[in-house]
Amino acid sequence: MSRLLFIFLLTCYGAVAAPIGETRAFRIGIEIFRDRKYDVAEQTFSEFLARYPDSEFRAEAVLYHAKARVHLKDPGFAIELLEKELPQAGSYADQYRYWIAEAFFQTGKFEVASEKFADVVRNHMDSPLVLESAYNKALCFAKLNKWQTVIELLGPDRSFSKLTESKPNDRFTIQGLLLLAEALFVEKRFVETEKQLASLAGRTMDANAQWRQQFLLTRAQFAQRNFDAALGSSSNAVSLAKSMGQQRQIADSTQVQAEILESAGRLAEAVEIYEQNLAPALPNGMRRQALFKAIQLTIAQDKTPEAIVKLEQFVAQNTNDTTLDLALFTLGELRLKQIFALGDTVKSNGVPVISSNLLQSALTNFSVVISNFPQSDLLGKTYLNRGWCRWIEEKYPEAQTNFLEAVTRLPISEEQGIARFKLADTLFLTGDYSGAVSNYNVLIRDFAEYPAVKGTLFDQALYQIVRASLQNDDAAVAREAMFRILEWYPNSGFADRSVLLVGLGLNRKGSPAQARALFAGFLEKWPDSMLAPEVQLALTQTHVREGEWAEALTSFENWTTTFTNSPLLAQAEFGRALATYHTGMETNALKLFTELIIRHSTNQLAAVAQNWIGDFYFNREDYALAEENYQLVSKLNPTLEVACQAKIGGARAAFKREDFPKARIHFLSVINETNTPPRFVAEAYFGLGDTDFSQFLIDAQNTPEDFRGAVQAFSRVTKETNALGALAWGRLGECHLQWANIFKENSSYESATSAFQQVLDSPVADLPTRSLARLGMGKVFEAAGQPKVAWGHYAKLLYVDDNEDFDIKCVKEAGLAAAKLCENEGQWEQAMNVYRRLLALVPSLKPAVEKKMASARANLDAVRN
Repeated sequence: MSRLLFIFLLTCYGAVAAPIGETRAFRIGIEIFRDRKYDVAEQTFSEFLARYPDSEFRAEAVLYHAKARVHLKDPGFAIELLEKELPQAGSYADQYRYWIAEAFFQTGKFEVASEKFADVVRNHMDSPLVLESAYNKALCFAKLNKWQTVIELLGPDRSFSKLTESKPNDRFTIQGLLLLAEALFVEKRFVETEKQLASLAGRTMDANAQWRQQFLLTRAQFAQRNFDAALGSSSNAVSLAKSMGQQRQIADSTQVQAEILESAGRLAEAVEIYEQNLAPALPNGMRRQALFKAIQLTIAQDKTPEAIVKLEQFVAQNTNDTTLDLALFTLGELRLKQIFALGDTVKSNGVPVISSNLLQSALTNFSVVISNFPQSDLLGKTYLNRGWCRWIEEKYPEAQTNFLEAVTRLPISEEQGIARFKLADTLFLTGDYSGAVSNYNVLIRDFAEYPAVKGTLFDQALYQIVRASLQNDDAAVAREAMFRILEWYPNSGFADRSVLLVGLGLNRKGSPAQARALFAGFLEKWPDSMLAPEVQLALTQTHVREGEWAEALTSFENWTTTFTNSPLLAQAEFGRALATYHTGMETNALKLFTELIIRHSTNQLAAVAQNWIGDFYFNREDYALAEENYQLVSKLNPTLEVACQAKIGGARAAFKREDFPKARIHFLSVINETNTPPRFVAEAYFGLGDTDFSQFLIDAQNTPEDFRGAVQAFSRVTKETNALGALAWGRLGECHLQWANIFKENSSYESATSAFQQVLDSPVADLPTRSLARLGMGKVFEAAGQPKVAWGHYAKLLYVDDNEDFDIKCVKEAGLAAAKLCENEGQWEQAMNVYRRLLALVPSLKPAVEKKMASARANLDAVRN
C-alpha cells in the first residue's frame, strides 16, 4: 500500500493533520479490523509492521495481520507468519496457537488442526480460548467422521468435560454437548442421544442451540420409530426455526416432519408438509427432494391423476424455476407409466393402440428437459425415457439415438444397463447384428455386479446374441451364447428356446446331423418342455433337409399321433403329406393335402396345400383341374406370396390350355395388384409376354398388337438383373426372329441378333438360356442367307468337351440344323460327321439319326460313283 493511501486511511478513521505516532496507527488498524474491513486491515497491519518493526505492539500486530489473512481465506500465509513469530508472541502465545489451528482447520487439514487445538489446551489451561479449543479439537474429528473419537473427547473425565464444569452455560459448552449428542446419534446410540440432549435442560441457550437440540431429539426419536414423540419434537423444531426466520432450519425441520408422517403411513399429511418445502428461497436440492417426495406419495395413494395435475400446475406457475427439469421429467415419466399400464390389451391389426395424447405429452416433456436443461443431472434418464417413447412408436433409429445418449450420459447403474440392453435391441431390429452382439456382450461384461440387471436381462441378452449371431451366419458365437445360457440359467425360459434356435440355424445352414443331435439332447434334458413338440418337429425337419424322406415320413406320422392338440399340428400334417409325395405315394399325398385343407382351413398352410394340389395337376398336364385348384387358393386367406404363386400358376395353366385371353387376365391381376412383390411382377410380365406372343402366332397377319404387347412385356423383364432378365432377352430375340421370318424385315433380324447377344454376354444367364440364344443366332443367320455363320453358331452347341455340360434339346436341334446345312451344300461326308457327333451326345436319337446317316451315305456314294 502506498504511503499516501496509508495516510488517507488514517485520516478517514479520525487522524489529525499532525504526525501520527505508532500507538495511534496501531489502534486505527484494530478499529478497521473490528469493522470487518479485513482487506484494509491486512494492508494496514502489513504497513505498520514494515514502518515499526521494533514496536511494542509488534506481537499483537502480527496476530491481527494473521487473523485478517485467515478471514481473507489465505490460511497458508497466516500459518507461516504465526509459526515464525511464535517465539516472540509472549502473552499472545495462546492466541497464536489458536489461530494457527484455525488456519489449518480452514485448509481442511483436520488432523493437523486437531493437534494444534490440543497445543492450546496443553500449554494454556488458563487461556479464555481453552474451552473453545477443546471443543474445536472434537469438531475436527467430526469433520473426519471419526465419531467414536468425538464421543471420547467430549465424554466424562476428559479435558472438555472438566472445563465445562465452571461454565455450564458457555456457548462452547452448549456446542460441545450438542456435538456429543450428534456423535451418539451417528453411532446409532439413540437412547444415549436422548439422554444427552435432556442434560441440556435448564441451561441458557440461544435460539439456534435450542433448535439443534429439538432437531436432534426429533431424529433420535424418529430413528426409534417413536413417531408421536418425534412429531411433537419436530413441531418444536419448526416453531423455533420460524421464530429465528431461518429458512434452512425451517426446511430441515419440515422435511424430517414429513418423513415421520410418511413412515407413520399418514401419506396425505406428509404430502402437505413436503409441499411446504417448495418455496423458491430454499436450496435447489431440498426443493427437488420435496417435489419428488410429494409426487411419489401422491402416487402411492393411487392418486396418479392428482399427481399429474400437481405437476402441471407447478410447471405452469414456475416457468423459470430451478426444479422445472425435475417436474417436467417426472410428468413425462408418469405419462410413460400410464402408457405401459395400458399394455397391449387393445390392438388394431395386431399392433398395440396407445393414446397419442399420452405419448405426445411424454415426448414433449422429455424433449423440453433435453433442450432447455443441458446441465441437468436428469439428462441421462430423460434420454432413456425418450428412447422408450420412440420404441413404443416403433421408430427404432430414433430410439437407438436416444438409448445411445442415455448410455453415454448415465453413470454405470441399473438405468445404464437397461439403456445398453435397449440400444442392443434397436441395433438388432435395424439389422446391425454385429453391433447388437457387441452391446449385449458389453452388458454382460459390465453389469455382473448389478443383481437387478443380471437377474432380469442377462438370459435375454444371451438369447438375443443367439438370434443376432444366427442372422449374422455366425454359428460359433450363437453356440457359445447358448451354452452360457444353459450353464448360467438352466431353468430360464430362454434356455430351451436358445437350443431350439441354434438347432434350427444348424439345419438351415446345412448341418442337419448336428442339429438333430442338439434336438435329441434337448428332448432328453427337457422332455416336458412346452417347446418339446416344436423341437420334435424340428428334429423331423432335419431328415427332410437330408432328403431322408422315409425317415421323415415315419417321424411325421409319430408326431401327429403324439401331439394331437398342438397348434403345430397343421405344420406336421403338411410335412407328412409332402414326405408321402417324395416317397412315391403321390395319390396318398393328394389325399393328405386335401384332408389338411378341410381340417385346417383357417391355417395359412391350407392355402399352401391348395397351391400344391394345383401344382400336382399341372405337372400331370391336367391343366383345367390345375387352374381350378389354383383359383381356390384365394378363398383360404393365403399369404401374399402364396396368393401370387397361385395366380401365376392359374395363368400358366390357362396358357397351357391355350386359353390365352384368360391367361392374360390372370397375369394382369398379378401385375395390377399394388402390393405384389417385384419378383412376381416380373414373372407375370414374362408370362404375359409368352401369352401375347402365342396369340400373335395364331394369326400373325391380323394381330400385330399382340406382337407389340409381347415385346413390351418382355422388355419390362429385361430390366431384371437375374436369370429371368436374361431369359426375357432370349424371348425378345425369338419374337423378332419370328416377325422377321413372317414379314421378311431385315431390321427385325438385327433386333433378334442384338437380343440373343445380350443373353450370350449376360453373367447371370443359365445354360439352357444361353443355349437357346446360341441356337437362335444360328436360326437368324440361316434365315438371313448366311449358312456358314449359322453353321458356326450351331457348331458351338455341338462341339463340347467331354466333361462340359450341355442342353440336350438345343444340342439336338442345333445338330440336325447343322447337318441339314451341310446336306444343302452337298457336303454329305460333313453331314455324316455331324450326325455321328450328335449321336454321341444324344444316344436316344439313334433310330432317327441312323436313317438320316443312311440317306447321307447313299448320296455320298452316288456322288463318288
